[in-house]
Amino acid sequence: MVSSGAAQTAPPPPASGPCKTAFTDPEPIAVGRWVGFDDYPSSALRMDLQGVVEVRFYVTALGRVETAEIVTSSGHQVLDDATIALVTRRGRFRPATRKCQPVPGEFTTKFRWMIPE
Repeated sequence: MVSSGAAQTAPPPPASGPCKTAFTDPEPIAVGRWVGFDDYPSSALRMDLQGVVEVRFYVTALGRVETAEIVTSSGHQVLDDATIALVTRRGRFRPATRKCQPVPGEFTTKFRWMIPE
């Protein structure tokens, strides 16, 4: 408990330096490692399925994906489901901040499933 006569100090600034903005969005870390060709669903490969999936992530204040949802489908459920499973498990972020403190946030991006020729 803090007595009324105790001086209160602000929390220290982040390690990267003083806070310069009131709010920042989550920032993905190593997004190129989240989904790769080795992750292509075998059934999608057999059927020659390709497409672009747009995904919205709900990111915790610790930078982990809490949930993800399809914004725009690839047109193929197997690719949409694989995307959600992979990014939920592998996605990492620098969390959003408000007044220099980590807070939950949202991030939207697209993943292209393409079979190399």
